[in-house]
Amino acid sequence: NIFKKNINKCNVVIISDYCKGTLSETFLKKIIKISKENNKKIVVDTKKMNFSTFKGVDLITPNTDEFIKATGINKSNEKKLIQTAQKMCENLDLKGILITRSSDGMLLVNKSYKKKINSVAKDVYDVTGAGDTVLAVVALMKAIGIDTLLALNFANYAASKVIEKQGTAVISIKDFL
Repeated sequence: NIFKKNINKCNVVIISDYCKGTLSETFLKKIIKISKENNKKIVVDTKKMNFSTFKGVDLITPNTDEFIKATGINKSNEKKLIQTAQKMCENLDLKGILITRSSDGMLLVNKSYKKKINSVAKDVYDVTGAGDTVLAVVALMKAIGIDTLLALNFANYAASKVIEKQGTAVISIKDFL
């Protein structure tokens, strides 16, 4: 009820599901349904092995290992990775899957498109929080109307700044100047 009452106060819904038991499948489906009924963009980061819970969302952001565990494909076969992501987008009505790939950057896939985004990180000290940074920056950019590719470039840059710092780190507007 609280979510439904306040949905119009936001432009985008972020679902960050670490599979700790807080977000049941029923609850997640209700959140997605309410969000879609109110034309909200939905960006998801999940550790779930089954992405079908997130049918119809705008973007799911697994890292390579999470995507491989969820699909059972071979990590070394990028062509198969792309084909599997495209099929998943089609079967689950996803607008896109953004696979974060550590020093290899990111891979955006939808039903008919793929785009590799190279990492811009200079020095990697600690990748803790890089995926969360990508999720947050993409969601922010989508909320203010920035197209997906430009949003991903901002997110890539932001993640590069986070991993250049030791431990869990944050970025500020100064990091973008």
